Amino acid sequence: MEFSEPLNAYLVLAVLSVMIIMLIRDKYLPSLVFIAAVSLLVILGVISTKEVVNNLANKQILIIFLMIMLSSIIKENFNIVNWFHKSTSRLKTPKAFLVVMNSVVAGLSSVFNNTPIVVMLVPLVYRKAKELGVSPAKFLMPLSFSAILGGMITLVGTSTNLVLNGFLETYNEPLLSFVDFMGLGILVSILGIVYMFFYGYDRLGHLTLPLQQTENQYREYFVETQLTERSNYVGKTLFDTQLRKYAGVTLIEVIRGERIYNVVAHVPNFVFEKGDRLIFTGRGDEILDFLKHNNELTLAKNVKFNLNDQMHLLEVSVPYNFVLEGKRIKDTNFRKAYNAAIIAIHRNGEKLSGKIGEMIFKRGDLLMLVTGQAGAMVALKKDFYIISDSSEVNIKAHKNLKYFIGFSMLMLVLLLSGTLDLFSGLLGIILGALFLGITSLHKLRQEIDLDLLIILVGSLVLGEAFLSSGAAELISSNLLLVLAPYGNSAILVGLMILTILLTSFITNVAAVSVAFPLAYSISQQFGIEGEPFYLGVAFAASAAFMTPIGYQTNLLVTSAAGYRFKDFLRVGSPLTLIYIITCIVYLVSKYQLI
Repeated sequence: MEFSEPLNAYLVLAVLSVMIIMLIRDKYLPSLVFIAAVSLLVILGVISTKEVVNNLANKQILIIFLMIMLSSIIKENFNIVNWFHKSTSRLKTPKAFLVVMNSVVAGLSSVFNNTPIVVMLVPLVYRKAKELGVSPAKFLMPLSFSAILGGMITLVGTSTNLVLNGFLETYNEPLLSFVDFMGLGILVSILGIVYMFFYGYDRLGHLTLPLQQTENQYREYFVETQLTERSNYVGKTLFDTQLRKYAGVTLIEVIRGERIYNVVAHVPNFVFEKGDRLIFTGRGDEILDFLKHNNELTLAKNVKFNLNDQMHLLEVSVPYNFVLEGKRIKDTNFRKAYNAAIIAIHRNGEKLSGKIGEMIFKRGDLLMLVTGQAGAMVALKKDFYIISDSSEVNIKAHKNLKYFIGFSMLMLVLLLSGTLDLFSGLLGIILGALFLGITSLHKLRQEIDLDLLIILVGSLVLGEAFLSSGAAELISSNLLLVLAPYGNSAILVGLMILTILLTSFITNVAAVSVAFPLAYSISQQFGIEGEPFYLGVAFAASAAFMTPIGYQTNLLVTSAAGYRFKDFLRVGSPLTLIYIITCIVYLVSKYQLI
C-alpha cells in the first residue's frame, strides 16, 4: 500500500500525534506504542522493512547497549555503594551531604547509566537521612536531578545523546563528540547543584525533623494476613486481642469471604471468625517484626514462604516498562516466575483496599518481597529496581581485576588519542572483561532489554519517516514563518521549549525522535549550521525536571519518597528555567546565533 508524498506527510503526522497522546495517557507500555506506530507506517508503505532493519544495526544503538553492559561490569566488580558511603560517612550536616551527593552522582552519571546509580544509592540516602534527622524526601529528588544533569556532561552520559548521534549518522551529518557536551554539561550541573543547595532543598519540606517524625515519614505498606487454623482470636473482638497494642502497625480491614469490613466502623462489636483475612498498614520493618512475634496470624495463603530470620527480604520498585503492568497479581504466576512472594504493597501514599492478589500492578509501586533463595535476585534485578535488601552487599575482588583495569586504561588512552572510535573502544573493554573472566556472556545477555531496543530503534525509524515523508519540512516551514523574523536565537528557543514540553510527558527518546527532524529540516531550509540546534534538542530532551513521569529516575524517587506531581512542579520549574536560559545563552554565544 503506497500513497502520494503529500498524503504520506499527513499520515506520519497523524501516527506521531496518536503516539504522543498514547504515551501521555500512559495506558500501554512505551515499547508497545512504538512498535505499533512503526508497524502501521510499514503497512501503509510510508517506510520499508529495509529501513527498520538498517536501524537495528545503527552503531549508536549498539554503543548504548555496550555502555549498559560496561555499567553492569563496573557494578558487579566495584563496590560503588561502599565507596559512596565512605565518601559521605563523616558529613554531619544535611547540606554538606547534599552537595557531596549531588557532585558524586553527577560525576558518575557522566560516564555510567544513571538509573542503576540512583537505584543503588536510594537505600544509602535513606539511612543517611535518618542519621541526620531529616526527611529522605529532601535528598531523593536532588539525587534524581543530579543524575540527569550529570548525564549531559558527556556524549555517553545518557542514551538521548547517542540516539541523536544515530540520527546524525543516518543523514551523514558530522557526529557530536565528548567536547561538544562537556562545557555546557559541566556548567548546568554546577548551576543545578547550587540551585538545589540554596533553593531546592528548602522547598522540599522543613529543614529538619525530629527523629520520630522522620521515622513516621517512611513509607507505609499494605499487608494481607490471615488467622491461623487454631488462632485464639476466633470468637474475640478487637478489644479482646492484643492487636491494638502494637505501635506502628494498624489493622484497617477484615476480609470475610467476599465482604470487606472496615474495622474502625465496626469497633467494638466486630468479632473475628475462622478464615478471616486481616489487612494491616505500617512500616515494613515493623510489620515484619509484628508477624514474627504473633503466633495467631500468618501471611495470606497465597504466600508460600514462612517468615523467619533466614528469609531474604527486600523492597523493589515496579519500573516504567514492567511487562506485567496492568495485570492482577494473582494472574501473573509471580511466585514461580521470580521465586519470591509479595507480602506487602506501597502505592505512593494511596489508600489501598481488598486482597493483595486482586490488585493490579502499577508502575511506581513498591513491593515488599520474601524469597528463600539468593538465586531469585537474578530474575528480580532484570525486571525490577531493587530499593533495599536485607542481605549484606559483599563484592569480592576478582583475581584478574587489576589486569582488567590496566587493559581498560589502555583502551581509554587509545580512545582519547583518536586511534579507536567509541564503539571499538567499548567493544574492546567488554571483550577484555569476558576473556579475563570478570563477567560472562550469560550475565551480559541479561542486560539486553528488548523494550529499550524497540524504543531506541523505533525512535530512529519514526524520525526518518518524519523527515522522508515531508512532514518535518511542513512543520518546520510554519515554525520558520513565525520565528525566523526574530533571528536564529528565536528558532533555537522555540525548538528547545517544544522539546522540553514533549520530554516532560513522554520519554526523552521519543521527544528527540520528534524534535531532531524539525531541527534538521530547519537547518537545511535556512542554510544554517545545524550543530547548535542539535545540541539544543539534546539538552532540552534531558530537562525532565517538572514532572515525575519525564524520566525513569524521577519515577523511582517518587515511589521511594512519596512525592506528588506538584512537588516536581514546585522544585523542578525554577531549575528548568535556569537550565534552559543557561543553554540558550551558551549556545547563542558560542555559535553566534544573534
